[in-house]
This record gives sequence, structure tokens and C-alpha cells, in this order.
Amino acid sequence: MEKSIITSKYIEEKVCKYYNVSEEDLEYGNREGLKPVLRQIVVYLARKLTSEHDKIICKTIRRNREYCVFAANKIVDLMSIDKKFIEEINNVEKYVKGEITNECENFFVIRKHAI
Repeated sequence: MEKSIITSKYIEEKVCKYYNVSEEDLEYGNREGLKPVLRQIVVYLARKLTSEHDKIICKTIRRNREYCVFAANKIVDLMSIDKKFIEEINNVEKYVKGEITNECENFFVIRKHAI
């Protein structure tokens, strides 16, 4: 898939499918557990793979700009301390780009960082 075709909404859909979570669950999920980490992944990948402004990305995940900045930085921080997390993010990115087709089978890496 070309970079210009990938949008934050598309990334949100693919991340939800990859982790078998509904978009509604992602939107209304609380601040604990897996859902905040998934929202952070959406923001990180949207900033990396699209040319969309933060305002659009934030609208997609229904959060404010401060959250988007926090979310992207949080993923970068986690990647700097956990090699398995880097692999996981790389796999999600490949899934979003259509380079791999299988969904996540092991949530261990993500759940480890779910607070």
C-alpha cells in the first residue's frame, strides 16, 4: 500500500483488526489495560506513515493534541527500552502496510506495557 493511501483512520482500523479489538472499544476504553497502548500505537504509526496533521490524527482517535504528543512519545520511549516491543511495532507496521497478513497471536509484549 502506498504512503498516500494510508490514513490515520485506516491505521486505526488495521490496528483494531490486528489485535481483535473493536474501534468502539478503542474509543471508549479506559486509561488502563491494553486499549491505551493500542491508541498510542495508532498515533505513533499515523505520525510515521501519513502526512496528516496532528489535528486529524487526534480527531481519528477522539483525543486531544496533548494526548497525541504523549502517545507518540510513549511508544518511542517503550521502543528505546524493549527490543521485543520494537519487533511488535514493526510487525504492526508491516500489517498496516499490507506486507504481512496474519493478525497478532501473542499479546504478551503489548500487555507487558499495559498499565
